[in-house]
Amino acid sequence: MAQTAAEIQAQLDGWYEALAKLQTGQEYTIGGIRNGRQLKRADLPEVRNTIDWLEKKLAEVNNGGQIRIRKVTL
Repeated sequence: MAQTAAEIQAQLDGWYEALAKLQTGQEYTIGGIRNGRQLKRADLPEVRNTIDWLEKKLAEVNNGGQIRIRKVTL
C-alpha cells in the first residue's frame, strides 16, 4: 500500500524533531516509550539517512512517482 504525501510528511516531522533533539546531545523516543524507538546521539547518521530517504520518497509521491533532475550549467 502506497503512502500519501501527508503520511510521509508526518513521519518526516517526527524525524526532524528527533534530529533537533539529538543535535543538542539528548536522547529521543519516536512512537512512545513502550513501543517506540529510542535514539541516542550515536544514531545521528541513521537519523540523517532516514530523513534523506523519506525526503526522496516524498519527492517521488509529489512528482507522480518520478524524480526530476535538472542539469544546470554555469
